[in-house]
Amino acid sequence: MKGYESELFEPVKLFLEGLGYKVYAEVKNCDVVAQKGEELIALEMKKSFNVKLLYQMCERKQIFSKVYAVIPTPKSFRSKNVRYMTNILKKLGFGLITVSESEGRFTQIVLFAEEENKGKNNKKIASLKKELSGRNCDTNVGGTVGKKLITAYRERSVCVLCHAENNEGRVKTRYLKKEYSAVVRSNYYNWFKKEDRGVYTLTEEARAFLSGDEFENVIQYYRKEANVCLK
Repeated sequence: MKGYESELFEPVKLFLEGLGYKVYAEVKNCDVVAQKGEELIALEMKKSFNVKLLYQMCERKQIFSKVYAVIPTPKSFRSKNVRYMTNILKKLGFGLITVSESEGRFTQIVLFAEEENKGKNNKKIASLKKELSGRNCDTNVGGTVGKKLITAYRERSVCVLCHAENNEGRVKTRYLKKEYSAVVRSNYYNWFKKEDRGVYTLTEEARAFLSGDEFENVIQYYRKEANVCLK
């Protein structure tokens, strides 16, 4: 694997889904989040073991009960550097997952993370769960850099766009659920223009977005599910 961390994402996603987890990419600055029931696992992907990886994993400990590093499979697990790495991870209670370069991208858990539930930031946990529950079209790829990401907020915005598209380009906030009317009023993407009290029309930017191919899968999904934004 001579490319980016993103090359690790697909095999790790398939591996975790095989274990019964629902997998999300690029959530609250975390490369990968896996959820099964109330269990939340964080995974940070790197092409090699380094101090930045350790720092990120320590940050994740504030929220997640288990934290894993994901790296390409080392040439030898007996090398001094690899043994140092696994010892450090073990002492800190972190886990390690490796992905091979061979065909099929063999993925394995080399070191299981210790579960730790003390001292968690409940406010951040609640925010994370709210973000996950608001995602229906998670097309992100973990480890990507410089690309626009799908977030729960963006999904809500697209949903309202599609609702307006079905109603001659107009949306009335009084008919929307609270979290959807909020995205219209905040208008982060400049997609809505106020026409009257509680009445908004779509801007040229919004129409260009709907007719473009950026996030096409998300647009197609909410063209069918636009009514979820209604009370």
